[in-house]
Amino acid sequence: MAANAAAGPYTITATSTVDGTTSGSVTINVVTQIKLYNVIINNLVDGTITATPINAPAGNVIRLNILPDFGKRLKIGSLKYTYNSVDYPITGDVFIMPNGDVTISAEFEDISETIPLLSIVAPLFAPVTVGYEQPSAKKLIITNAGMVDTTIQSLTSSEPSTFVIEGSGENVAVGESIDTWTVRPVVGLPAGTYSSVITAVYGDGEIATTNLVLTVNPSSGSGNGGNSGNNGSEGGSQGGGTPFVNSPQPEPSGVPIIVNGKSENIGKSETKVVENRSITTITPNPKKLLEWLTREGQNAIVTIPVNVSSDSIVGLLTGDVVKKMVDQSAVLELVTPLAIYRLPASQISIRSLADQLGADQSLSDMTIEVTISKAFPSETNIAKDSTNSKGGLLLVDPVHFTLKTEFNGSKKEINRFNTYVERFIPIPETVDPNRITTGIVAGLDGSIHHVPTYVEQKDGRYYAVVNSLTNSLYTLVWHPIEFTDVANHWAKSAINDMGSRMIATGVSEDIFEPSRDITRAEFAAMVIRALGLVPISGETPFMDVNKSDWFADYIYTAREYQLIEGYSNAQFAPMDTITREQAMTIIAKAMKITGIHPNLSSDQISMLLQEFKDESSISGYARDHIAAGLAMDILNGRTVTTIQPKNKITRAEVATLLQKLLKKSNLIQ
Repeated sequence: MAANAAAGPYTITATSTVDGTTSGSVTINVVTQIKLYNVIINNLVDGTITATPINAPAGNVIRLNILPDFGKRLKIGSLKYTYNSVDYPITGDVFIMPNGDVTISAEFEDISETIPLLSIVAPLFAPVTVGYEQPSAKKLIITNAGMVDTTIQSLTSSEPSTFVIEGSGENVAVGESIDTWTVRPVVGLPAGTYSSVITAVYGDGEIATTNLVLTVNPSSGSGNGGNSGNNGSEGGSQGGGTPFVNSPQPEPSGVPIIVNGKSENIGKSETKVVENRSITTITPNPKKLLEWLTREGQNAIVTIPVNVSSDSIVGLLTGDVVKKMVDQSAVLELVTPLAIYRLPASQISIRSLADQLGADQSLSDMTIEVTISKAFPSETNIAKDSTNSKGGLLLVDPVHFTLKTEFNGSKKEINRFNTYVERFIPIPETVDPNRITTGIVAGLDGSIHHVPTYVEQKDGRYYAVVNSLTNSLYTLVWHPIEFTDVANHWAKSAINDMGSRMIATGVSEDIFEPSRDITRAEFAAMVIRALGLVPISGETPFMDVNKSDWFADYIYTAREYQLIEGYSNAQFAPMDTITREQAMTIIAKAMKITGIHPNLSSDQISMLLQEFKDESSISGYARDHIAAGLAMDILNGRTVTTIQPKNKITRAEVATLLQKLLKKSNLIQ
């Protein structure tokens, strides 16, 4: 056939030159091959971008998942694709595939180092009574919580006839506070409630605000003896009578909330002590935050920064704010001295939760609490003892991450997500960051389980980035493993890495047996550990899996996450050795959980598999899965030209597959 033959059926007839009566025919159907083009992601700094799909014909929609590193944001106007040496800007997170390969490029910029962040803590003025003496001036505490020094250009009161600002002080260094400015109410105000907005203009025009309130009570009509002594008395000048002297004072309002690197003092802070543990709650003003999100549009990053050292720190949002964040694909960050919690709003199923709590018509009355808490001493001791028993060393005190919703007194905790959620745990200066083997989930029953973890440096500080599909109690450990029988093995690095991370276990303390086949139960357990899932108990439909079996919870969990199905006769055959195509199928399903499963067309699948001469021996159920793994360079043939799908897979191959899965998914480094 000619290379340029048009599409359609062609019949070729061959006639013997020896015997003209002998001939034969064959029909060849020429189809037009769909040309697929590649989406290439340029080397990026301070963020990642993934494309779905990564190969597509012209005219297909390509969707990008843009995830800046902590403290970074996508630089406006920098996202583009290059086709035929011409740059085309990308608006939003989608574009149409042109008639050729494209290269995606973008820049991420620092949202903390280049922007100062001032906050003003306003003083509290107790109520006074008409005829009061001049109240004493009180200090305004101005703090720079940003990463660069800044200069105050002006400090003004919106009601200068009510509140007078005095003082001086322009420069505020990083991490420092100044108290050289004061504010006082004027004397002689009639009865009523007076308020003023104090505004500081600083840096390149950034604004910080806080609110002042003064209540002036009438001089008569209250029947309160305390009012009769206000004129000129010390008690009157302090607060309008004894009922106000010892009354509890709320925390000052006006703490900063940050959206896309811009700060406004629209949050309220409250600290209380419950059972000897301090709890600080930050609540952004819902109305103002909703308006702000509308202005910012899609993919906003909402940051609640907290600098206090409480035992528990809570970010409290209303349901309507969370719904807005879900609709606009926003990300919520709770930044505290204990840790940083980075939660895509899409992981809060706000409508489903509202239905469950009966709040579907009252989202503004529904609250969502994002909490980071210190572990109790008893929990820390359990984690320490459990780690020691495994031959490891606990490096930091454990930290709780929780997510709860409440409406009308009914509460529900959210523990499971559809994608990996990042937590940044600061590494103490006394701990060598190279000694962080992995993060773990510490159970109160003494169990410990690996969660995918890597170390990165931000703004001169090292953090362990812990990725998990659930909420729990997390800590960091040092747990190095070197198996003696893999010292010269081709998979030595992967095997020891998976062993150190508590994913792969040896047949004894220092023996791994890399060439041994692996059972279906062992394989399911290793995949669950690699994904950072804590095994959960439940009844499986498999008649050959008993709840008392060591692998029962792993198999139940694997089925819950749709990784395994078993055989049609309600059997799982846990002790059978697993074949390569069975293992590859499960790995490809795990790729969906980690978010890197490509969307391949039937033509793409055929092209990927036809490279192997034994492709016809691949079972129908495994073809799509094996092709997906090949496309992402996680799976490969046993030889250059063969898959050997029915052959057994070895323990060394499994360790390598799991390491590649986690690295390709950017869950470890």
